[in-house]
Formats: sequence, structure tokens, C-alpha cells
Amino acid sequence: LGTLETVLKRLAVLMAPFTPFIAEQVWQKVHAEDEAESVHLERWPNEMPKVDSAALLQMTRVRKMVEYGLSLRKDAKVKVRQPLGQFVYTGEALDTAYESIIAEELNVKKVAHATELQSGWEIREEVDMHVALDLTMTEELKKEGLLRELIRSVNGKRKAQGLTRDARVHVTVQTESAMVQEVVDTYKDAFASAVLADSITLGDADAEEEVLNGERLHISVTK
Repeated sequence: LGTLETVLKRLAVLMAPFTPFIAEQVWQKVHAEDEAESVHLERWPNEMPKVDSAALLQMTRVRKMVEYGLSLRKDAKVKVRQPLGQFVYTGEALDTAYESIIAEELNVKKVAHATELQSGWEIREEVDMHVALDLTMTEELKKEGLLRELIRSVNGKRKAQGLTRDARVHVTVQTESAMVQEVVDTYKDAFASAVLADSITLGDADAEEEVLNGERLHISVTK
């Protein structure tokens, strides 16, 4: 709360020359008793926050790596919703916090630094760095990818039915696919949590057939 008040007060001061009345309203709601009674009596900030040039440089590299990684996915026709095992890059090593950002953006389990790239992976070579993406599709990764497709499908049906974001539903999945059945059974709790379902069951579903990651199934969503 203290941080928010500080931000709002600084914003009110900066807004004052351009939107004096709105700035004054904001100031009156957040200023402390020992501060100026009006935003127009407050001193203009004489110090700008210091820019962390090292962090900016790191984030520039992160954006490039994400761009290169997404292009490798696109070239290989692998959707971002499909988790992958590993992304590797050369050049200067990044801090783990930045590698975590890359892992999340590229939907990979691990981001690693290397001096040489492993052959057999999808590779992109640029002047400033080389990157590689492991496209090996294990059974576990296939199941996680299918789970994401199931979640996307159910949430799409929720939206099509005009359900509110907090509406609870019941989901029924009908399929002869052993893969779909295993994913529903194995990840039932995560599936239910992601789509706000009180129940996830395998059975007869009154819905049109759809194909997710090559698996045929029917999904019904009811309140």
C-alpha cells in the first residue's frame, strides 16, 4: 500500500501541469498530513530514477533469445502451448532470473548456457549469439501439451456460453483415445482448477467431435 501511495503521489505531481484538476483529486486522496495541502504547492521532482544499464542490456538479450526461440518453434510448426524440454544459448551467461523469463516465454522446462550447441536440435545462428531448441517430444511432454489443449478448449466453450469468469462448471470428456483418458485421469486436479470445474468425468458428452493434438474427443461443459 505504501508503494502504491508513493507512485500515485509522484504521478499526481507529474500530471499537475497538464491535468490540474485530476491531479489535485488524486493528491487529496493520498497525501500525508505533513505534505503540501495542494499538489500545486508540492515541489517538482529534481531527481530522475537511476537507470540500471546492466539490467537493460540483459533484458535486450532476453528479448532477442525469446524472439529467436519463437522463430524456431514457428519453423518447426510447434505451438507455444506445447511444452518442450530445453533451450540452449551461447555467449555470455545470463542470471537464472533472466533464464526463468525465457523459459516461461518459450514454454520450455530448462534454459541453459553452453559454449557449443548440440547437433540434432533446431538451431539458429546470429552474429551476437547462437541458440538451439530441443524438439524431442517425450510422452510426458505430449501429455502436458494435450492438457493445455484441453484447458484451451474448455475455456473457449465457457466463453462461447457467456459464462462469468467465476462460474463453476461440470466437464465431461468422451473419447476412445487412451492418451486423452490418461491425461484426464492423471491431471484431473490441475485440469479442474484451470477451468473452474467442480467435476471432470469420462463419459458420454453431448458435444461435437473435435481433434486436439491428433486425438479425437467430445467435450461438454455444463453448469
